[in-house]
Amino acid sequence: MSSFTALETPAGAKDEKSKCGDVSGAGPAPGGHSPSSLEEKLSLIERFLRCLEGVSPAACGSILELRQRLAAGRLHLAVLGQFKRGKSTLLNALIGKELLPTSVVPLTAVPTFLRFGEASGVRTSFIDGRPAEQSQGVDINELRSRLAELVTEAGNARNRLGVSQVEVFVPSPLLARGVVLIDTPGIGSTLRHNTEATLGFLPQCDAALFVLSADPPITEAEAGFLATVREKVHRLFFVLNKVDYLSAAERVQAEQFIRTVLVQKAGVDPGVPLFPVSARWGMDAREKNDTGLWEASGLKAMEEHLISFLGREKRETLGQAVRARASAILEETAAGLELSVHSWQLPLEDLERKAAVFAEKAQELRREMTRSEDILNGDRERLKRKLEDHGEELRERARGYFTAVLDEEAGKAADVTEERLQSALAQAIPGFFEHEMAAATERFRMAVEDVLETHRRRAEELVAVLRATATELFDVPIGGGNGEEALQIFEEPYWVTHSWDTSLHALSPDAINRTLRGPRRNARVLRRLANQVEQMVIRNVENLRWSVLQSLERSFLMHVPMVRGRLTEILEAAERALGQTLQKRRDTKEISAGELDRLQHALQETRRHQEMLSDSPR
Repeated sequence: MSSFTALETPAGAKDEKSKCGDVSGAGPAPGGHSPSSLEEKLSLIERFLRCLEGVSPAACGSILELRQRLAAGRLHLAVLGQFKRGKSTLLNALIGKELLPTSVVPLTAVPTFLRFGEASGVRTSFIDGRPAEQSQGVDINELRSRLAELVTEAGNARNRLGVSQVEVFVPSPLLARGVVLIDTPGIGSTLRHNTEATLGFLPQCDAALFVLSADPPITEAEAGFLATVREKVHRLFFVLNKVDYLSAAERVQAEQFIRTVLVQKAGVDPGVPLFPVSARWGMDAREKNDTGLWEASGLKAMEEHLISFLGREKRETLGQAVRARASAILEETAAGLELSVHSWQLPLEDLERKAAVFAEKAQELRREMTRSEDILNGDRERLKRKLEDHGEELRERARGYFTAVLDEEAGKAADVTEERLQSALAQAIPGFFEHEMAAATERFRMAVEDVLETHRRRAEELVAVLRATATELFDVPIGGGNGEEALQIFEEPYWVTHSWDTSLHALSPDAINRTLRGPRRNARVLRRLANQVEQMVIRNVENLRWSVLQSLERSFLMHVPMVRGRLTEILEAAERALGQTLQKRRDTKEISAGELDRLQHALQETRRHQEMLSDSPR
C-alpha cells in the first residue's frame, strides 16, 4: 500500500547532519561498522526516521514494531479461508481451548491475534485511538463470552464498536514458540466488508494457513482470493479440513482435486504441504486428552510440521516479511519527502491554486468512479437476466432432446420396458448437461470478461488521469498500485461435481395395465416417463443456472473492491499529503535554503536506506 507522508519543516530546525551525524545507508552503524544484519539495518532506519523532523510517528512506530518482532522472533501466522471452513475450530484445537466463536454467525471485520501469555487475557484496541481495554487472568468462559461480543456480527455488527484488533493471551505451548496465530474474517460470505478487510490485512501476515474443506473442496472465490494472497504472503500452508465427512477413497480424490486446482488455477508449487485434518476430532481429542484421536485427526502431523518449520525456517520467513514491510515504509516516506520538496519550491499562492485544481479533479474522479460502478451494476443485472433467459431456453432444448431419446428407444421394439428407457435416459443425461455446462460456462465467462475488461480499462484511465494531473501540477509521479495487476474473473464453477441428477422413479406394478401390449402400453410408459423427465430437467437446469450465477456474482464481487481500492488509495494518499503540506506552508510562509537542502538530503538518504535494505541477507 502506498501512502504519502508530508514532511514537517518548522522554521529554525537544525541541519539534519548536525543533529544525527551521518545517517546514510552507506555509512557506519552505531557500533562503528557497516550494518550487516537486518536487525542493524532496521535500527539504523529507525534512527534515521526519528532524525527527520515531523515524519509521521506511524512510520517510526512501524519500524520499531518490526524490530521488536524480529528480535523476539515473533512470526505472524494468519489463518485464511472462506466463511464456514472451520478456521476458528482449527485454531481452538491448536491452542487446546474452545475459545474462539465457532457458530454459524460470521466474524466481524476484526482480526483476532492469539499470543502467548502466562495467564489468559484479552486486550482490545480501537480505531479512534482511545486507550486499549485490557483484562488479565480472565476465566475461559468469561473470555469466550467477551470475544463473542467483539468479533461476531451478532455481537458487533459491522464493527459498530470501532474495534481495530483484539489480542488474546493464552498459555499455549505452540504460541510459546514465538508464533502469533491470527483468526481472520471469512471471505465469500454475504458480508462483503469482511472480504475487503481480510484483503487489507494481508500485508501484516508473514505466513498463512489457507483452510479448505471437503464441502465443497475449493471454490472459484477461494482460488481468486488465493492468487491475491500469494502476492502478499511469503509462506503458505494448506489445510483440508472436515475430512471426517469423507471415506478414505473420497479423501484421496479430494486431495488430488485440490492439488490440481492449486497448481493450475493459482500457480502454487505442486509440492506445497497440504494437511488433511478434522478440526472437530482435534478439539474432541484436546478435551478428552485422547492422544490416539489427536493423531487420527491429522492435527498431530500438522502441528509437528509447524513446529519443525518454526525451528528451521521461521527466522528466514520472518526476515523476508519484515524486509518487505520496511521497504514499503521507506517508499512511503520517500514519496512524502519528494512531494514536500516540490511543494516547498512553489510560491504559496501557486501551491494553493494547484492544490485546489487537484482537489477539483479528485472530486471529478470520484464522481466518475461512482458512475462507473452504477453502470457496472447495471451490466451485472443484464447478465443475470440473460442467464435466466438461457435457463428457459435450455429447459426447452432439454425437453426436446430427452423426448427424442425416449422416442428413439421406444421405436426399437414393439414392447418397451421401463428399465430400458430409464437406462437410455441415464446414459444420455450426463453427456447432455456436461456439454451444456461447458457451453454456458464459456458463454458467460466471455460475457463477464468483456464487461469487466471494459470497466478495468476505464478504471486504469482514471488512475492515469490522476497520475498525470499530479505530475503536471507538482512534477511528482504518484504511485500506488500496479496498473497491470491481474484481475481474477469468471472461471468454470469447479465446486460443481458434475454429478447430474439421473434419478427416475420406478413405475409401480399397478401403474401400467399389464394386459396392455404394443403401442398403447408404450404410449402410457412414455407419458409417465415424460412427466419424470420434466422434473429431472428442471432440477438439472437449475443446478447449472445456480452454479454459473455464483461464478458470475463472485467475479463482480472480486472486481469492485480491487478497482475502487486502487483508485481510492492513490487519491486519499495524495490528498492527505497535499493537505498536510499546504497547512505547514501556511503556518511557515517561507523556507530557508538550508531547510530545502535538508529536505533534499533527507530524500537522498531515504533512497540510500532503501538500497541498503535491499542488500540485506536472506
